[in-house]
Amino acid sequence: MAKARNLTQETRLKIKILSQEGYSCRQIARKCRCSPSAAGYTLQKYRRTNSLEDKPRSGRPRVSPARNDRILIRMCRQNRRMTSQELQQQWSNQTGVQCSNRTVRGRLLDHGLRSYKAIKKPLINERQRLAQRYWAQAHKNWTARNWKKILWSDESSFQLYLHPTNVRVRRRPGQALSPACTVPTVKHGGGSIMVWGCMSAAGVGHLTVCDGTLNSAKYCTILETHMLPSVRALFCRGKNWMFQQDNAPCHTSKASRTWLQEHCIQVLKWPAQSPDMSPIENLGWIIKRSVSKRKPKNLEELKAVIQEEWDKITPQQRGRLVGSMPARIRALLHVNGRTTKY
Repeated sequence: MAKARNLTQETRLKIKILSQEGYSCRQIARKCRCSPSAAGYTLQKYRRTNSLEDKPRSGRPRVSPARNDRILIRMCRQNRRMTSQELQQQWSNQTGVQCSNRTVRGRLLDHGLRSYKAIKKPLINERQRLAQRYWAQAHKNWTARNWKKILWSDESSFQLYLHPTNVRVRRRPGQALSPACTVPTVKHGGGSIMVWGCMSAAGVGHLTVCDGTLNSAKYCTILETHMLPSVRALFCRGKNWMFQQDNAPCHTSKASRTWLQEHCIQVLKWPAQSPDMSPIENLGWIIKRSVSKRKPKNLEELKAVIQEEWDKITPQQRGRLVGSMPARIRALLHVNGRTTKY
């Protein structure tokens, strides 16, 4: 049953009309689907004030007018990284408004400005932004069929122990150093390995561990012993295909470019600082999440787990990642060459 304070204006008007027609409060309550007391209170209020409107309710007045609120919102949009305390101090100095940090957060929430953890993305300068835009324009007419002809490649680093971030615990005062309330850390992540792998829409290629620093000589060896066999396994003989790699120094060195030219391998031109355009980057994150759940105890076990998770990649995952390329291109054009959600 609705209470008197929750009755709409139409319901209150209906109660008044039914009362004038001679209905009792109980009968009015059944017809208006409210409690008899709500109907009686509404009629008493009408006889006393000759109005069905609510009186203005009392309450603490706002400490800032709408004009000063707009100044606060403008300050926040000019510098998104300012804390509520910094905003409160600057707002007070500029407008004279005296309020708490909680009031500032409330004003921001009223305008949809909630605090979120910033997403980490590669730094892109103006030259790189223009290059990404031109690259997207050159490939905007490519269909999923065109992207299926690409052999995607990338290197990825895996740490034995990942340090979790933003871990929160529930404890009492004085229990901060309790083992159950701390996050153990290991120097350099307990060791790490770098792997090189390749994939296409047809399947995953070879995965190999890169020992030490990856230079041009080691990279050419990887291309010879792992990339070429992957091409023969994933693409039919005589079928046109292209090789994708990022702009790491060992990829763009003179020795690497010479090796690719001697083997007549067509390389897809790739813009700098654009990992969000490569689907194999997303595949790397999928494997990292799976590896972290298995918690390998040493580097040898880490290598075995990475290979097992690599072999578990399903055709649906590969197809979804490669098939997302037209959408990635559209997203890159939409943001004019800047960072996308991918």
